[in-house]
Amino acid sequence: MPLDEASGDSSLVDLYENAPCGLLSMRPDGVVLRVNETFLRMTGHTRDRVVGRPIVDLLDAAGRLFYETRLLPVVLLNEEAREVQLPIVGADGTASAALVNAVAVRGGDGELRFVRFAIFDATGRRSYELQLLAARRAAEESESRVRVLQDAAATFSRLDTEAQVNEVIASIFQAAFDASDVVVLAADRRGSLELTSGPTPLDPYLGDSPERPIANAAARGEIVTVSSPADADARFPGSAAAMRAARFGAATATPMIHDGAVLGVISCLFRREREFDERTVELQAALARQAAQVLVRLRLQRQLEALALRDQLTGLGNRVMLEGAIQQALHASGELRRPVALIFVDLDGFKLINDEFGHGIGDDVLREITRRMSAAVRHEDTVGRLGGDEFLIVCEDTDGDGARAIAERVCDVIREPLAGAKSHPVTASVGIAVKSADRDGSVTVTRMIDLADTAMYASKQAGKDRITVVLA
Repeated sequence: MPLDEASGDSSLVDLYENAPCGLLSMRPDGVVLRVNETFLRMTGHTRDRVVGRPIVDLLDAAGRLFYETRLLPVVLLNEEAREVQLPIVGADGTASAALVNAVAVRGGDGELRFVRFAIFDATGRRSYELQLLAARRAAEESESRVRVLQDAAATFSRLDTEAQVNEVIASIFQAAFDASDVVVLAADRRGSLELTSGPTPLDPYLGDSPERPIANAAARGEIVTVSSPADADARFPGSAAAMRAARFGAATATPMIHDGAVLGVISCLFRREREFDERTVELQAALARQAAQVLVRLRLQRQLEALALRDQLTGLGNRVMLEGAIQQALHASGELRRPVALIFVDLDGFKLINDEFGHGIGDDVLREITRRMSAAVRHEDTVGRLGGDEFLIVCEDTDGDGARAIAERVCDVIREPLAGAKSHPVTASVGIAVKSADRDGSVTVTRMIDLADTAMYASKQAGKDRITVVLA
């Protein structure tokens, strides 16, 4: 679109077309979608010659190889590539040096939509040769970094626990950066750091004061590098003496961050003084991001597993967890020749509370009864909620008399007045199924639940607020 001379303003289209660098966008399959006039002037191509054709048509053989094996993988992995040398073939067939920045653009679903390129003319034959050499070296280093990241991603994907992740982090950082020691620390909810992997050769260095490199990295959410004890003298005097005493010449501290929260810190320790270039820092940051993503995945997985076994209202185990606990108790009973009891608790009068006061008060009553029941049973007993106002208590190594004693304590605490529903007393009808020590192992989980349920109904039919015991 031409300049709007009447208003003196230029349009965004004009800004794009006449930008001080060539601009080009391509689809994920490499076909060029859009190109600006600056690029066409730089190369001598017409728009029809570029748009709708593969971007590799604009590159010579070496450029195509570099683009396909180095530049594009880096963009897809790191979401961008900066100041990469790439020869562009002009309309006359001559390849000219160009400096390329590339950015991957993804949609809200995370799928790659297109890649944008900003292309700058790199003039001067000698400058071109020097820059091409630097690009080749950078590409080789980039290839090495990509390989490290790919290997790390493959290793991380096979891990099942945070302890495994911490051990792998230490080994990957030690190998990738030739560190003499690697220390991994995890941050708790209060932000305090706790050692999870690696030796502790520098306790003063690992301290929780911001004057220590690790604590500073956690507080700032940025990588901290210490190139020498003299550097530590100037910036972290509290750690300088410790580094000298332990004969360490340099160190880095890299925070593991997810959604702005620091999950922990990875610290590399080196025997000799060392300068840390931008590529080293970037690789440490990329590996730390991978580690953080794995830690978040494992923690989310644990939360989902816990939710799948817990009743959302009371926090007690649900039917799935209860069946597992009963199965375990029955197995132990058969192996060790010990009795096992299952107590079925059904609340009397709870429906009236729901009907008169509403489910909000009813939920409060269930939570209070849950708290009382959990306090009344033994530490080794398992209390769970089947649903509604029905509960189960799994009691290992417990005969009929022992189970009755537990049930009586439960009934006593349930009878106590309830805040918000004092005018509506709640009691419990209880059924107990007991598998004796000498009973064979043919009793099933379903059989135990059915027997305890039947005994509970016998208590209700006999007048409620009582206990019935049956043998399995």
